[in-house]
Amino acid sequence: MQIERAQRLAERLHADDWTAVAEHQLLKDGLDSEPLRARRLLYRAHDARSDGVYLAHLRLIARAAGLSGRLAREVKIADLQDRCLHPRVRADGWSPLYARGLARLTDHDAGRATARRPFGRLRIANSSARRL
Repeated sequence: MQIERAQRLAERLHADDWTAVAEHQLLKDGLDSEPLRARRLLYRAHDARSDGVYLAHLRLIARAAGLSGRLAREVKIADLQDRCLHPRVRADGWSPLYARGLARLTDHDAGRATARRPFGRLRIANSSARRL
C-alpha cells in the first residue's frame, strides 16, 4: 500500500482510537466494512500502562487475517513510526514499547513472523528451549 494511503487511513482510523465515534456514524459517513474492522483491531478501551498488555494488543493486529488485518497493520506501522520519533510518555513515566512493537509488526509484514514467532516466550523444559 502506498504511504499516502496508509497515512490517510491512519488519520481516519487511528485518530478515532480514543474517541466515541459510533460505528453506525462511520458507516453513514462512507467507511466500508474492512476499514471498520481494522478500526476495531486498532481500538483499545483503556490504557493499561503495561508492556504485556500493549504487546498482546500488537499481537492481535499482527495475526489478524484478511484485508482488515493488513489495513490495521499498515495504520499501526505508520503510527509507530511517528511515535518512535515523537514518543508519548505518560505522567507516571511509562511509555509503550514503540520501537519493539514496530520491529515486530514490520517483521510480520515482511513474512518472517510466522517462522520466528516473535511474540512467543521461551520456556525451558527438559533441558531444551522452545517457543510457546
